[in-house]
Amino acid sequence: MPGACSHATGVIHVDDVCNLVLKILTAQAEGIFNADSGERASISEWVDLISKKLNKKVLKIEIPLILFKCIGFLSSYRFIAKEQIMILEYPQYLNLSESQKIDWQPTKSIEKILADTLVV
Repeated sequence: MPGACSHATGVIHVDDVCNLVLKILTAQAEGIFNADSGERASISEWVDLISKKLNKKVLKIEIPLILFKCIGFLSSYRFIAKEQIMILEYPQYLNLSESQKIDWQPTKSIEKILADTLVV
């Protein structure tokens, strides 16, 4: 895993993103609209959820984030973008107020996202 992978970040189901886009188009709204399920999970937690769902044991190996920073720099950020490194390094918080102003709410939980992502 790149770094500790301990920062919780928002996740979103593709159906909820599509519904947000439709709301934006219908309302002919302008601005910045964030999408987030309201539930947060770290990469490490995602690995745990997936392994539990698949009933598999996993070995987590933490690769120091500095290695990814070096690879990014040396590849002119073609291998991994600066934004991806920032997401791995710092916690992320999304403001959903603009999305909620146009009467949008996410409907899919992390469990539903996981169920639709994994084909068991």
